[in-house]
Amino acid sequence: MIFLCDTKASALAAIERFPVVLLTGGAGTGKSVLVRRMGERGWILCASTGLAAWNIGGKTVHSFFGIKPSSGNPGLREELDRAPGIVIDEVSMLDAESLDAINGACQDALETTEPFGGKQVLLVGDFLQLPPVKGKWSFLSHAWQEADPPLVALTTPRRHADDRFWMALQRLRWGKVSPAAEKLLASSSAKCSGTETPVILVARRKAADQINAWMVSQLTGERCSYESSEGEGPDGEGGLELAVGAKVMVTVNLPDLGLANGSIGFVRRLGSRWVDVEMGGVVKRIGRIQQGNGLNRRTWIPLRLAWSVTIHRAQGLTLDEALVDLDGVFAPGQAYVALSRVRDPNRMTVRNWSRSCVRADPVAVEWLKRKAAASLTIEPNSA
Repeated sequence: MIFLCDTKASALAAIERFPVVLLTGGAGTGKSVLVRRMGERGWILCASTGLAAWNIGGKTVHSFFGIKPSSGNPGLREELDRAPGIVIDEVSMLDAESLDAINGACQDALETTEPFGGKQVLLVGDFLQLPPVKGKWSFLSHAWQEADPPLVALTTPRRHADDRFWMALQRLRWGKVSPAAEKLLASSSAKCSGTETPVILVARRKAADQINAWMVSQLTGERCSYESSEGEGPDGEGGLELAVGAKVMVTVNLPDLGLANGSIGFVRRLGSRWVDVEMGGVVKRIGRIQQGNGLNRRTWIPLRLAWSVTIHRAQGLTLDEALVDLDGVFAPGQAYVALSRVRDPNRMTVRNWSRSCVRADPVAVEWLKRKAAASLTIEPNSA
């Protein structure tokens, strides 16, 4: 069953009717807004990756539920008992084995065989975006089959105001290219509105690293290196070499500074434990942040060089402008994720465009089509 919802109120009404629900929808439809709303209600917030967990103010599913590579959570039952429900964000990037492990951890902790220990669970993700790095889709797990969650699909664009662009993106999301979309993307010739180049989105990390290394090597100002304690930060970054004048991106939400994941600026000063970054004419001092405790404690500077980033890294971001290079795209949903990052198609340049770049995973498409065979539309605020 699929509930099509064009407002937050109708989505929340549908979510409250079932013990386990999948909240889905295309890029920029407001999934993250609803996740934060559940957090305000006292729900446990978890995500499949460290970066996604930080950005919703939660924990990774691995650390919270004590599944591999973590080694258990002795306080799991107490935490589950206190909370009205659980949010698992970016479930589309979580493999089936991990979701089964989460289900087992909840059942063991609460001593019941009910799906997820009888807790209300909100799964959040879009299976037409990027798939898990390894393993099967989570909707193929035993836990998913047992819970059989209905789908609550958000249908109203919050990021994209251009109706023509939005409709083109919806076809691309399903792996289809309309003549109008092909014309729009093939003729894209956006220019940066300022004096600096836009972010370059590329398919592979090696290409992004090469662009960033070359650009930072051209700077002649003061330099400083920053290491992440206990290995990599949650976005996969370890050591970070910065120079005055470097273009950088904030890699997590920093609400105290008024900065969001994906905010871009330029380095103005470097300290041993902080970096001054100018954004929109205002200089913000960004210091080390901490995630976890004890053996899982990690500190790092939440910045990365930002002349170029990978499409995988950009999932979940909203960018003011971008140069999208589709050369070498290799994963289902990768082109769609890249092309949907920018609000306005006039602020996007597309390189190496071809119809063959666009594809959706056939397993995910078929699964969603079967679900849609019994769909129900809820009108705004009617539930």
